Amino acid sequence: MNSKKVKLIIIILLIIASAFIFNILKQGYQDATTTDLTDTFAAMSSKHYFGTDHLGRDIYSLMIDGAVRTLLTILIACVISLSIGVLMGTLGGYYGKSVELVIQFVTDLMMIVPTFILALIFSAIFGLNPISAGIALGISGIGDYANQAMILTKEVKTRGFILSEKAMGINSMRIITKHIIPNIMPPIYTALGNKASSIALQYAALSFIGLGADITKPDWGALLYQYRIYIIERPLLLLWPTLGIFIIAFSSYILMDAKGE
Repeated sequence: MNSKKVKLIIIILLIIASAFIFNILKQGYQDATTTDLTDTFAAMSSKHYFGTDHLGRDIYSLMIDGAVRTLLTILIACVISLSIGVLMGTLGGYYGKSVELVIQFVTDLMMIVPTFILALIFSAIFGLNPISAGIALGISGIGDYANQAMILTKEVKTRGFILSEKAMGINSMRIITKHIIPNIMPPIYTALGNKASSIALQYAALSFIGLGADITKPDWGALLYQYRIYIIERPLLLLWPTLGIFIIAFSSYILMDAKGE
């Protein structure tokens, strides 16, 4: 991904963020769940930038709240899976033998259960919210990062400068944190972009299904489910949450792919 495309994506994200901030400063925070049955299906205007839905809710406010919830889910899931996965994979690849076997067994065990099934179980038990969804999706992603980090670590630790540091008696944890992890992260960033995009889609799918979800919360998937019956009469209702999911998923992939290079 060249620098021009990266700059374009960043500019688009800044424009979107500026629009959100401008709206909040201009009108103050508005409760996106407030209904007004006297003002349903209102057209786009200076009062309702994206119009209103069948309950008279401001779609623009729903989109803002949905974006915050989706981004929070992505952040929690990525932090959990990336940090734990890279740490486990690096230790297994560096020390090998019994350490590698134990970590490989744990990661394989995590990968047996499909991601979506684990998320369904968590949402059914704890209810669907950004925290529970983020934890479930994060745990299910640990194995992917661990396996990738393990393979990369095995390759990096055979390089000359690593062998020289070992011969000099430098502490293993210092070698891992200062040299191995920084060298294995670029390709992992690319995988992170793919995973972040997948998390956005999976969270939308979970909220679309509605298992354990609070229908009063403005998740984009839940909005798609509520608006699906208006796909012929009022297709714009479905356009906004669909566009939001696409922008976050695509931007995550592009930015992380560029960082990986």
